[in-house]
Amino acid sequence: MDSNLYLSEYEEARRIGLREANRARISGGSPYLMPLEQSVPSDRILSEVELETQEIMIKKIAGTKNQGRSTSFSCGFMPLLEEESEFASKWIALCQAHNEEGIRDPIIAYEYLGRYYVLEGNKRVSVLKYYKAVQIMAKVIRLVPKFEYDTEELRIYRQYLDFYKKTKINFLWFSKIGSFPKCYRYIEKFNWSGENIIHFKSFYFQFRSAYYSLNGNTLPITTGDAFLYYLDIYGYDPELVNSQITRQLKALWTELENLPKPSQLDLTQSEQREPKSVSFLSDLNPFGASRKHLKVAFVHAGSADSSEWVYQHELGKNHVDSKLESRISTESFFNVPEDESAYDTIKEVAEKGFDVIFTTSPTFIFSTLKAALEYKSTIFLNCSEAMSYQNVRSYFGRIFEAHFLAGIVAGAMTETNIIGYAATYPIPEFISSVNAYTLGARFVNPHAEVYLKWVSECKENCLPRIKATDEQFASLGADIVMHQESNVLTNKLQSNGLYFIRDRYPSNQEFDPEFKNYLAIPLWNWGVFYEKILVSIINGDYSRSKLFGPGENAVNYWWGLSSGVVEFFYSKNLLPRELKNTVEFMKKMISLGSFQPFSGLIYDNKGNKIQDEGQIMTGQEIMSMDFLIEGVLGSIPNITIRKGQDAFLDLLGVKKRYES
Repeated sequence: MDSNLYLSEYEEARRIGLREANRARISGGSPYLMPLEQSVPSDRILSEVELETQEIMIKKIAGTKNQGRSTSFSCGFMPLLEEESEFASKWIALCQAHNEEGIRDPIIAYEYLGRYYVLEGNKRVSVLKYYKAVQIMAKVIRLVPKFEYDTEELRIYRQYLDFYKKTKINFLWFSKIGSFPKCYRYIEKFNWSGENIIHFKSFYFQFRSAYYSLNGNTLPITTGDAFLYYLDIYGYDPELVNSQITRQLKALWTELENLPKPSQLDLTQSEQREPKSVSFLSDLNPFGASRKHLKVAFVHAGSADSSEWVYQHELGKNHVDSKLESRISTESFFNVPEDESAYDTIKEVAEKGFDVIFTTSPTFIFSTLKAALEYKSTIFLNCSEAMSYQNVRSYFGRIFEAHFLAGIVAGAMTETNIIGYAATYPIPEFISSVNAYTLGARFVNPHAEVYLKWVSECKENCLPRIKATDEQFASLGADIVMHQESNVLTNKLQSNGLYFIRDRYPSNQEFDPEFKNYLAIPLWNWGVFYEKILVSIINGDYSRSKLFGPGENAVNYWWGLSSGVVEFFYSKNLLPRELKNTVEFMKKMISLGSFQPFSGLIYDNKGNKIQDEGQIMTGQEIMSMDFLIEGVLGSIPNITIRKGQDAFLDLLGVKKRYES
């Protein structure tokens, strides 16, 4: 080809580079390539590791290794020197080689925290970037950082190193802790490991093409973040073509826009009435118009006979059947699998013409969202605590408030200053509950200590396990124990509540299955929530935020003692009068919003300060709680021993501070 053509290519590349440099100057940044030696002090590097020659993503090349090469290029790797320079001649020669025979020689690059810095081959990167190439061959030298500081960036990178060791995949990057292990579970699930990794790569780049065609590269998330989210909702279908993936992404777009903004979740903490939609919006929006009659479905992971969680929600359904008998008709769907096939059931329910669908397991969230993207005229709500989506509202309760009150009872009644707490799942709901329980105990008894035991799930014949757990608590000196049952345990309430161990096993007798001498029991009352939400829909007060565009926040109903969704019962016979007065006073203070259990100075049980005096923990901080407070004798287990076997734990299990 004519050399003048390549000269014009250089001139165009230089114009792009000059514009990039000027924009950088105006915004206060450096107009040139970032040298690694300037941005990363050598004392932060633990070692260097030579990796095999491999393709790397050009987008992940962040700069150059040495200062001397940086000023020849803009911060976006475009050339800056005059057309008559020797530099320009070499750039033009590479341009010609790329078009006529291809650039074959690999560059040499250093990798640090997932970004690459070029030691040799800056002009090759520049030429290929100008032609919008996606990858380039490189000899890679990894700079392994010192993991002296517990930063989010280093925790993500540690997970990346493990992911890379297993897969040799370097083209993905995630911005959230836990995403690399989650992605690897998908690789295992879809049999993409080993020789089949090529199928994973092919599907990813097919997704990337569709994502970029919609300007996904302008969203403040990584392409990997969007890809993982897409897998959560739609899974993997090898028969899909680009146009189908593009159509799915368009439906998912408002959720992707909302993905980096969890802080904008509209956390509705009371049952205050929503403003009624004005008439012209009611005509347009099926969620704002009043309804004469509603068909309401409840989709459960288990049955009322086998699951306490489902049993409580069915009590809620029975409540609204009684209260709203002439305005609604309800139907329940039981034993829905907690995997992708849940979508098939939810889809079938939607196609039966139900106006409102409540999915009562957090594990149904992605299947629910997938259905909500398809059935726009149906209202979907999912029972989950820390989920944030514009197309599906979530609902849960501040059950920790009731556990704070239970802690007050335990702290006041204990004779040994040692009390027990048994829980099943290391998820924020249970962690916030045991922490609130401990704060309650120390509120009235600063010497109280709480032994925490994690117990395995039990669906039948649970009495021996309960007795064994209580015996372990007794051997540690505990005289009072609290059992926090999981969402999937038996509905017999065989141990859920607070009691004296000695009262449950008098004179070394066998466990009494009819035991009723509970000191206190926190309970859910879902009927209150279902009634108020359904009444708001019937009256036309329920509006859907998506109608008003992507700027609206996702909605999460998170009600507590004040609403009646969370209840606390205590024994009027076993508690002394002064303690009953204290419990009632604190219950009123919490209900009025005058007191919040997680307020003031808080340390974790490792001695780290979590919160300063005078501060109050936010709802989102409580819903993502991943530490145990001072006074808890125990730790959060490493959930890797159970992951992949439990959809509930896989979705909600705390990994942030306790799993690399």
